Amino acid sequence: PDRFEPLELEPGAGGAPAPRLATLRLLQALSVSTLDEPYAGLMLALPAFTPRSLAALSFALFEAWRVAGQPSKEIWAYHQLAFLGGDAEARRLARYIRAWPGALVTIHPGAVGLATSTGIAVLAKMGTSVAVGELASLAQKSKPKLEALAKAGLKEIAGSRGMTLRELLDTMIPDFGLDA
Repeated sequence: PDRFEPLELEPGAGGAPAPRLATLRLLQALSVSTLDEPYAGLMLALPAFTPRSLAALSFALFEAWRVAGQPSKEIWAYHQLAFLGGDAEARRLARYIRAWPGALVTIHPGAVGLATSTGIAVLAKMGTSVAVGELASLAQKSKPKLEALAKAGLKEIAGSRGMTLRELLDTMIPDFGLDA
């Protein structure tokens, strides 16, 4: 926890820097979470911290993981973007995803690297309108394998909302206040 900017508590939770132990406990909860199964108390703890400080910690953790060579045993440092990251982190992650397919291809020609496919899954779990927009962009302007993964991510979001893919994409079209 000492390597990262301290988390800040929301005003209702004290509005001061979070105690070191609180940050440590949050990191422990993140380290045992997966994209499909976050630690049970994780989502209950997050509202105690400011979104800005969570987002800053989130991208710092991701960058530390990336710079360390993306160790698979520490994949939680990538997955946590789905729980702590905001719109800015979704945009930054999408930039990495766009750059990675050529650099992280597996030994099979045309295959998409693990970091890229995991990034798509992280954006899908984020599920925000910005994450949906980034996935939609990746589904239209990428290599075929990446397009297919991005489209699958969009279908996952649509399914979780009880929508079809077309309905989800229709929500992205601005109505300029003419929907009334």
